[in-house]
Amino acid sequence: MTYELQLRYPQDAPERLEALFSYLNDWHEYEHNAEAHAIELTLSEEIVDSELHILQKHFPWVDVQQFVSIN
Repeated sequence: MTYELQLRYPQDAPERLEALFSYLNDWHEYEHNAEAHAIELTLSEEIVDSELHILQKHFPWVDVQQFVSIN
């Protein structure tokens, strides 16, 4: 099973986005929609909990908008 997450970030976040994109570039494939201030990524079931923990701990200004299970 995989999970799709949509991460939303505030419009005033550009200076903080560099760290987020650095992390994502190292570990994930993702799609970035700059106009919507959103990033979409797909995660395997095995890493969902740890990724949510990392996002909450290191990027608290990122809001997880969608958490959808895909079979």
